[in-house]
Amino acid sequence: MPDTAPDVNVHLALHPQHPSAVVATLTGHTLHTARATLASEGFRPVSDDTMLLVRIDHEEPHYANITANLLRDASITVDISDQCRRRSTPSGPGPTTR
Repeated sequence: MPDTAPDVNVHLALHPQHPSAVVATLTGHTLHTARATLASEGFRPVSDDTMLLVRIDHEEPHYANITANLLRDASITVDISDQCRRRSTPSGPGPTTR
C-alpha cells in the first residue's frame, strides 16, 4: 500500500545562498514515496527531511516543477515558492537565425 498519507508535504524553494539550487523540505510521517520520487529526479539527501537539486545547466527550477507534478500524481502535497515558480521556464538556446 502506498505511503502517501495526507500528512506528507514537500516544500520546494530556491536555496538561499545558491539561487539556482532547489531545496526540498519534507514533512510528515511516511516519506518513502516522496524521497524516492525526488531521488529519481536528481534530488540528493542532505538530512532526513531535506533534499537538494543542483544541476550543471542551472535549470533546477524547471526540473523542480516537473518533479512537483510527479509528486502530485502520487497524491503528495507540494508547495512551491513564488521565486522557484517564476524561474521555472528553461532558458535553453533560443531560436537560431540564418
